[in-house]
Amino acid sequence: MLVPVGFVFGAPVFGRVADRMFQNKVTMLIIMLAPKTAIWLILTYGWHITGLPAMGFMLFLLGALTGGFTTGLWALVNETTDRKILGSVSGFLNTAPFLGMAVMQMVTGWLLDRAGRGVEGAYPPEAFQAAFLSCLLVTAGCLALCIGFRKQLARRNPGAPF
Repeated sequence: MLVPVGFVFGAPVFGRVADRMFQNKVTMLIIMLAPKTAIWLILTYGWHITGLPAMGFMLFLLGALTGGFTTGLWALVNETTDRKILGSVSGFLNTAPFLGMAVMQMVTGWLLDRAGRGVEGAYPPEAFQAAFLSCLLVTAGCLALCIGFRKQLARRNPGAPF
């Protein structure tokens, strides 16, 4: 429950922070994706060394950063897209979260089922490690895309603060 609560909190908070602190939304997205990647790394490989309070904080922060990322992504698309095609681009962007969630639910469910059930029908930690690794890889891929996008924008607009 802490991930969606964090999302609800993070979207407006990071939206306001982005408006006040960042001229460049791509940099803001990178700053949000870096800790998200680190959290997935900890959830994948270091879950056994975290306590319950730390795990709760990481899940809340994961949700808050996701909410902020979503808000920042919409703002970036609005700022960088030609007004003539903004409606089409926004429509295309709107499908990404839904499609991404649908695909990732199938992937993580398949990875959990592939590992098999352990004691009393529960999935073993290794199953969650595989599922979380898929989330880590997707988040790291998004981080790499944002870094590449920032470089592309900097080449297109040499004087801009990218």
